[in-house]
Amino acid sequence: MSYIRAAVLLEGGCRANLAEPCEAVLELRRGNLCELWLKCVHLEEFFKVLERALNEGIIPVEIGFPTGRKVRGYNLSPEDLVTHGRGSLEVSGRVELEYYKPLGSWVGALKVARLSVDLGSSRAKAELLEPVSTSRLFDAGVRLLKPLRVPL
Repeated sequence: MSYIRAAVLLEGGCRANLAEPCEAVLELRRGNLCELWLKCVHLEEFFKVLERALNEGIIPVEIGFPTGRKVRGYNLSPEDLVTHGRGSLEVSGRVELEYYKPLGSWVGALKVARLSVDLGSSRAKAELLEPVSTSRLFDAGVRLLKPLRVPL
């Protein structure tokens, strides 16, 4: 099954069950901002989440995808959502990551020659033996920082 994956930066915070009917992969709060990583089966589900947020006075500021595409606001076409929400990039070589879940839940997704983890900053540097997709990192709750920042 091909999921639609997107990270939505929201101004006005997160509310309980805002992600439904999608799966909330991750919810990050910073003051009045909330970053919600969504994994949806159908594009209509994603648009329901956006509609619910707007109806509750929560404003989508930016939407980021595993392809690296970013959209300011919520001016998003269904074609963009399908192309970039279902798309992914393959990264290889040296990467820098930021993780939000315990190491054991995501480190197995990587085949590495070398891994350096900074527990204080929740960042890691890895030298990959095999390419990894940004959608796989997304599902594990890991943000790619270098060679490019994905999803937001």
